Amino acid sequence: MDSKNKSVARPLANFHPEVWGDRFLVYEPESNEVGEKQVTEELKEEVKRELKEASNDYVRQLKMVDAIQRLGIEYLFQEEIDEALQNLSEKFDEFCKDKHDLYTTALSFRLLRQHGYRVSCKTFDKFKDEEGAFKFNVASVTGVLEFFEATYLRVHDDGLLDRAHVLTRNYLESVLPSLSNPEAEQVGHALYQYSNRRGFTRLEARHYIPIYEKTASHNPLLLRLAKLDFKLLQSMHKRELSEICRWWKSLEVPTKLFYARDRIVENYFWVAGIYFEPEHAFARKVFNKLQMLVVVCDDTFDAYATFEELQLFTEAIESWSASSLDHLPDNMKLIYKSFLEIFDEFEEEMIKQGRSYRTSYGIEAIKMVVRYYFDEIKWRGKKEIPTLEEYMEFAKRSTVYLPLMILTFMGMGDIVTKQVLDWVLSEPPIVTANLIIARLTADIVGHEFERNREHIPSSIECYMKEHKASEQDSIDEFNKRMESAWKDINETFFRPTEIPAPLLVILLNYARVIEVIYSKGDWFTQVNDKRGILYLQRNIFACFCYTQIFKLLLEIIALASATVTNKTEELTLQLVQITFMIPVGVGTYIFTHRNGDTHRFPHIHPPVALYLSQSSFTDSTILDVGDFNSCSTWFLIFRLLPFHPISASEKKEDQEGRLQALKIVEVEN
Repeated sequence: MDSKNKSVARPLANFHPEVWGDRFLVYEPESNEVGEKQVTEELKEEVKRELKEASNDYVRQLKMVDAIQRLGIEYLFQEEIDEALQNLSEKFDEFCKDKHDLYTTALSFRLLRQHGYRVSCKTFDKFKDEEGAFKFNVASVTGVLEFFEATYLRVHDDGLLDRAHVLTRNYLESVLPSLSNPEAEQVGHALYQYSNRRGFTRLEARHYIPIYEKTASHNPLLLRLAKLDFKLLQSMHKRELSEICRWWKSLEVPTKLFYARDRIVENYFWVAGIYFEPEHAFARKVFNKLQMLVVVCDDTFDAYATFEELQLFTEAIESWSASSLDHLPDNMKLIYKSFLEIFDEFEEEMIKQGRSYRTSYGIEAIKMVVRYYFDEIKWRGKKEIPTLEEYMEFAKRSTVYLPLMILTFMGMGDIVTKQVLDWVLSEPPIVTANLIIARLTADIVGHEFERNREHIPSSIECYMKEHKASEQDSIDEFNKRMESAWKDINETFFRPTEIPAPLLVILLNYARVIEVIYSKGDWFTQVNDKRGILYLQRNIFACFCYTQIFKLLLEIIALASATVTNKTEELTLQLVQITFMIPVGVGTYIFTHRNGDTHRFPHIHPPVALYLSQSSFTDSTILDVGDFNSCSTWFLIFRLLPFHPISASEKKEDQEGRLQALKIVEVEN
């Protein structure tokens, strides 16, 4: 930084460093990727044929569409799914009229509502008793779960679904202890993690694939395609992440922008939650860079620069000229220069594609970001606590979700037009709903952290003062407002839509990002928070890097001996850092040594178990242990990892009873 600014008092937030090191910097391509792509194309054609054949069987077609969607491969069959749902919508009323099947009715309702069909919630009236109350029994758990999922598609005039949401949740919570897997796993996930409507598409697919595989009636064709597609997408995302990490490292953020959040991996995860499909690779690349610079801008305004410096920076951005660089401090020069370079490259590409108009929308979006952040600084200087409505009118803008949406769309294909960008800027209900959800969620999870620093009052403080309410009362009120915003999002999908439905899904994904990354804590900023590690970073690994766990473990095994060497300690610590990101379960890990001795290790969590049984979508889950010299090595490694296990090993023996291999499987206590 400039020497003249070293003594200036600054509102530093002291964000913790990044936690990944260079783990994603190098991408190692899969050797058989070309062959797997060919197999995927062949499987796609087979699925299309099956979907067409199922058109005369309502239940078969319904379940097939549901499986395709939940396995994360819907994007491969957009036209076929649209045709299938059109067919189902035409048969829905007639099929459900005389069917007292809660599962089929709820599944039909959910899928049709998700795709914009105006099906009425009155179809559930037939499941009420004479007194108007819903009645459920143990045999209908699957139906109740599907009904619970369907309630997340409710809109403002769906009072029945509001009541049903509470009733189904209470029922599922009451029966969960008596359920067994995979049903218990599905119910627990829906209750305490994320609903089908509000979770990340890739993570929900990652969760559902092993569950679907355990289902007796699963379609082997769909399962194989889902596994291959997940692997191919994961490889593509790892390649993109490697590229974006190298760009980020070239900026030397830890030294030149030391005050800012170093969160490039979390940022990529965030962006992949918005759009993951291969067709959006260019848009993802541009948006990743721009959004990360927006994060740095946020921290520059909020946690480093003086008012005078920010005024200079705002004026420079408004001018959008390289000549303004000379008047800026070094840190701001780096940010501004990076913006200019990205847009120069982007403009060249847009001219080639005949979409040069998009550059001006993108530049204006960056100007909006900086204006909103500077307005926040000016508001902070007033040191006032406004009314909630005054606060919300201003604070919705400071989420910068609106300009981020423009930056999201600007690198996409022909589906985005000038009219679409203008529509987003007009702040239709789905955009406003996102701003409300983003603002209130951020305030709920972040107000304790922020009020320890010089910061504008949060919505919670404004509501508490205005209504003389407690903190919990404020949170309860905001949860109601966010549920209302979700209803606005759902209503936007009703046909006919104002913009193409795939673009509405991207705007829906903005709300999903908030649900997954922020609803249980600020796990973008506070990545080293224990809960954030267990949830967010586990999910990042689910998307990008399970093979690193296995490679590190094998390296530890190769080096380990009776005495722990310095190298082994180093590698084990690295492995501990990874295993923080794995979900905690309850159970016992059993290791059977080749001499027949059995060792039970409670309260430990072997990462290899997760890799083999849950993370690797292959037919083989056998680990050859022929070279293991001593189970003491395993004992040492596992005891260094203070986690509860979620799996156990099964041994494979030869004809003489000698141990040949271990198979890692999920078990219950």
